[in-house]
Amino acid sequence: MPGTRSAAARLAPAVVLFTALIGCGTAHGQGAAAPVWPTRQWQISTPEQQGMDSAALAKLLAFGTSRSLDSLLIARHGRIVLDAYYAPYTSDIPHAVNSSTKAVVGTLAAIAYKEGLLDSYDHQMLDFFGDRTIANLDDRKKAITVQNLLDMTSGLEWEEGISGGREQSLADWSRSSNLVQFVLDSPMAHDPGEVFYYDSGNPHLVSAIITKLTGMKASDYAAAKLFGPLGIAKSYWRQDPQGISTGGGGLFLLPRDNVVRRPYVCDRRPVHGRRRTAQMDAVVRRRTADAAWQGEGWPRGRSCCRAGGAALVSRVRARLDLTEPPC
Repeated sequence: MPGTRSAAARLAPAVVLFTALIGCGTAHGQGAAAPVWPTRQWQISTPEQQGMDSAALAKLLAFGTSRSLDSLLIARHGRIVLDAYYAPYTSDIPHAVNSSTKAVVGTLAAIAYKEGLLDSYDHQMLDFFGDRTIANLDDRKKAITVQNLLDMTSGLEWEEGISGGREQSLADWSRSSNLVQFVLDSPMAHDPGEVFYYDSGNPHLVSAIITKLTGMKASDYAAAKLFGPLGIAKSYWRQDPQGISTGGGGLFLLPRDNVVRRPYVCDRRPVHGRRRTAQMDAVVRRRTADAAWQGEGWPRGRSCCRAGGAALVSRVRARLDLTEPPC
């Protein structure tokens, strides 16, 4: 039937790529070498050279077929050991990284701070939206800071279904004609800093603040200050009706480019000769110290730590990217 992907059709090109990676010779102890990280190109390796089992990865590859994955990428010691794409997807098609977008927005906030555009993470949120009339305004809402938005401890009332409830706020938000105003108008449920709650509205406000500070959409600021220096040339970022880059999701990256963020942000390793700034380090430490932050990477830095020998950089619907953490 036209448009239907059979298991064989999906698997065949992936097997070719996988074979190319594991068929380049016998193991020779490369796994003991110091980790390397990408310059403009990733190094590749056999799984055995990095202490991994080709047979186990082959089973994982087949599992991806049964789950209709689009791609499967694994890096260990800074080297690609598995890079597979299931037809019709190819390596040059950007994929939605969904909530990893939040990590990029947080990184951009740290860059804005490093450049002196953001004077303090404790700057009150409403100072950036003084031109708006905001509903449900009280002393608690006035006390929300940029730090609270980054921590997802703003206290704004929000229901995203993370604890098994309904995704009511997301549903109502998606129908709004002004996403920033919707979040700003939300009533308060807690004092700022009192309770962590996973809230896609918080990073969207950070994205709007980045635009206020830089005069650029977060997507353009990322291209100039983050993606460009890291060699990430191909990306797409959705925007809301007012032209604000969506902060809670909506970023699309190539699988390899999504993985390249990790050594730079989580491990403090140089990528293309660039290191994190001291200001970014401080923010990462504050995120990592909060046990509630776990998942997609910085600012929810817990995923930078070891979980069964691999860190899940992204598992977004039909794409799986894994990289080994150092901790």
